[in-house]
Amino acid sequence: MIRRHPHHPAARAADLLGEPWTPLLVGSLAAGELTLGQLALRVPGLSRPSLGHRLRRLTTAGIISQAATVAGSRPPADLRSYRLTPAGREFLLLLDQAGAWSRRWLPPPSAREVCPEHLLASLCHGLDPATAGPAALPARFTVIDTPVRSTWWLVADGGAVTPRRTAPDNPVAVSVEATATALIDIWLGRSRCLDELRRHTIRFTGPRAAVRTVAAWLTAGRYHAARPAPAR
Repeated sequence: MIRRHPHHPAARAADLLGEPWTPLLVGSLAAGELTLGQLALRVPGLSRPSLGHRLRRLTTAGIISQAATVAGSRPPADLRSYRLTPAGREFLLLLDQAGAWSRRWLPPPSAREVCPEHLLASLCHGLDPATAGPAALPARFTVIDTPVRSTWWLVADGGAVTPRRTAPDNPVAVSVEATATALIDIWLGRSRCLDELRRHTIRFTGPRAAVRTVAAWLTAGRYHAARPAPAR
């Protein structure tokens, strides 16, 4: 439902753009079709009922569509696939422009404002564990400057690399200790892993090849590719 100023095209777009989770869901589908189960892994913290509601909202708005199934078949909810429509791909460009504007004009978030799980999910967004370097998984990340020191494990799950709160059964390949501020700056393209290593705000432990793989993951995001952010 459009809530404010329905006569104004920009206001209508802003209503949809500003809905919770919309940027993450649309961004997750940028690389191609995903099932509901795969989307749930890529957007941690969003409950299944809320995920279903958001997908229905985006479908009604014409941003995404549910992939066609074999006539007469009804796959389980987790296996139903979604993709961006032509309108959704154009909407993705709008999200990218909003992100570029935010990087240029808004101050970066503080460590206290950021959820480490969501930040790590964004940093490893779009990685395929089969090709991105499976020897570097699982990777343990300890975020050391949040109100509560927290540890997360990046694991291969459902064709994606996702953060988990609990330790996996497999031995850790790489350990990373970092400040949330350093990870935020890397994600936003304001800094590189090498810069943060020199500042002693990030530390890697593990075999050299696996460490290089994890460092490459951290700098593979769309905002890092667009660095440097213009000075304000």
